[in-house]
Amino acid sequence: MDGNSVYDRQEDEDDLIWQTSGIRFFSTGYSKYLEKLGNNPDLPKEIIHFIHFKKNTDLENFASQIRENDFVVINRFSVDKDGNTVGCKVMRIDKTDERSIEEFTVFLCNAAYKNNGVYKKWEVFPAEHS
Repeated sequence: MDGNSVYDRQEDEDDLIWQTSGIRFFSTGYSKYLEKLGNNPDLPKEIIHFIHFKKNTDLENFASQIRENDFVVINRFSVDKDGNTVGCKVMRIDKTDERSIEEFTVFLCNAAYKNNGVYKKWEVFPAEHS
């Protein structure tokens, strides 16, 4: 059961300005795309975010910081086979209207950047799975 991925950052996109402007671009059209799939943007649902870090301590600092905004780290994993990059899945119940999408993705992107991390993408399950 795959969710719908909205923003999937490429490895060479290290610039925070590019990331946040890319998020704004994708949030504008994606809310309407989800509505075509039967999503009600005003109905809060679980949204899963993926963030990568070079060090586990950076992930821990990030997790501590985002907890204040009701985000929960639901999974931690090794991104590469050598364990040099660690990742986490973060969840929060949110609406999927354009303003909400932009708000939570830009917040997490900035929090990841401040902790030497990279925001990768977010996913939401189609309406029938909500």
